[in-house]
Amino acid sequence: MANEARYPRDMSFIDKEGNLVRPIDRQGNIILPNKEGYLASKSGILKRLSKKLKVSNSWQRKKILSGVYKQLVVSNTGKTAKGEYRDFVEIRDNVAQYLAKCVSEALEENGLENHSNRLKKEYGIKGKAYAFFDCNVSLNEIQESMPEIREYASSPSELELSLQEGIPVMKMEPGLRSLVSQHCGDFRILPSGVGVDDIESIPIAALRCSMVAEYPGQSNKRTAGELGDVLNQVYNLDRHVNRDTAIFRGVILYKEKGRYLFRE
Repeated sequence: MANEARYPRDMSFIDKEGNLVRPIDRQGNIILPNKEGYLASKSGILKRLSKKLKVSNSWQRKKILSGVYKQLVVSNTGKTAKGEYRDFVEIRDNVAQYLAKCVSEALEENGLENHSNRLKKEYGIKGKAYAFFDCNVSLNEIQESMPEIREYASSPSELELSLQEGIPVMKMEPGLRSLVSQHCGDFRILPSGVGVDDIESIPIAALRCSMVAEYPGQSNKRTAGELGDVLNQVYNLDRHVNRDTAIFRGVILYKEKGRYLFRE
């Protein structure tokens, strides 16, 4: 609370350009301050939640997050619990998805995956995963075969895939960009029973193609699993076209608990 800006009781203030600003909600009503005289902010509300979770045990965290969840979702009877999270979402629907995304991640981290998935569906939040790979099959061949690839992978129709040649490192968020640029490894995927004598070490960024998967209402981990099934079929296509000459390299990354993980 100490770092949040105080406002006059009518909530008007002067912005950096010298304009008088009177915050209003979606109905055009002037936003009233809380009893301490603060204007709610997404950073402030999330900091308070984070502080509560840090000093709580596992059972308490689940109870706190369940309470937040009830404020953010509409029940089967069409009702929502009252509280600062509900009030915040109703006043500022432009950041409601951001708040819901942060809460859904906390729910998932604390074993409340069903709550997390329900929240994602209600707020249109998508699970996301990234595949980086290199093969002898051309990008056009992969794109032309994508309907069959998805069919063999049993991909859900809601799974959204974006395929491109090259890895747009500079467009990635810092954590992913750093990992893709700096991490080196042996990413070769070999047929069963085939071994190699050498150990390869190349950066992820050296791989030729990338594919991004988004899955509405699902976790990043679940999305990575679906992307893995698709990449397996791309590997099969490469083997079919190039027979035993194919050298396929691939890796899948997804974000969990604030850090990027490799899908096994």
